[in-house]
Amino acid sequence: MLARPSSARVLHRQSRSCALPSWTLESLRVTYSDDTYTPGTAQLNITSSATNRTEAVSCDLQFNSLCQIFGTAADAALQIYLQVNLDAAVISFNESWTGCSPNGQPGVPVLPSFAVGSSEFEVVCPAQIEDTMSCTGPVGGPLLVNTSIVASTPETDI
Repeated sequence: MLARPSSARVLHRQSRSCALPSWTLESLRVTYSDDTYTPGTAQLNITSSATNRTEAVSCDLQFNSLCQIFGTAADAALQIYLQVNLDAAVISFNESWTGCSPNGQPGVPVLPSFAVGSSEFEVVCPAQIEDTMSCTGPVGGPLLVNTSIVASTPETDI
């Protein structure tokens, strides 16, 4: 789960005046490894609503359960965090975002902000748990992850 810095505040959720990005997750495949020196992997397809572009991304699983992606080929500002625990997973997206001002008001200066969203979902694994196995998800088809804008509060000199 993403922690929000104490100096950050949630400005608003998706509104008519400011189109925030969302992501759709499809075709997750997690392959576990029993080798100490070879990590498991996660492969997934993500589609950004901001660009309407689908991208295949992958990463090594730390401790066979944690995956972090810092930037993709299509979006250098996107961070993806994935945590998998056999039949359940959590995915979080965090992207530097300059597309909106506070409350989507025109003419209001844009604060440094981030579009942040996360969701839990089910994963299907073989009935027999093995050292090396593959699991897939999300169960039920594509998963839409909406975002909120989180902005740093401007610092003031004392």
